[in-house]
Amino acid sequence: MLGNLLGALVLVWWAMSQAVAFADCNISEDGMVITVTPRSCERIDGDSHPEVRAHVGPLYKDWNLKEAYTGALLRDSDGYRWMYPSKTSDPCREFPIGKPVQKRLYQTCCDTGRWGKCVFGGSFLGDLNGPKLNAFQ
Repeated sequence: MLGNLLGALVLVWWAMSQAVAFADCNISEDGMVITVTPRSCERIDGDSHPEVRAHVGPLYKDWNLKEAYTGALLRDSDGYRWMYPSKTSDPCREFPIGKPVQKRLYQTCCDTGRWGKCVFGGSFLGDLNGPKLNAFQ
């Protein structure tokens, strides 16, 4: 009987441990200055970009994700994608290909998948003297 009770307790513990999830995110300090070396840059519009439309999800209007996903989408020398929100007509001018650029980093924990502010990996770049970006999801 004690063996059955112990077995049941182990089963309950295992089931509970599987139900509890913790975010496994390594997020840098908001606004930290980083250097990015662009390999490519594309001006995108949050209303029409196919990846944004396919993955952004139901909070598009509530979180003003059109603003977050309108600007420059760049890929760095390591292949990582970064979003630089901008209202300018040529946001890629900020990112000369192959030249290191300093910007402020704002990251989102993307442990729940590719949606909301995580369409392109949850890494946003802001200007050194610009306003803080809200990358929280």
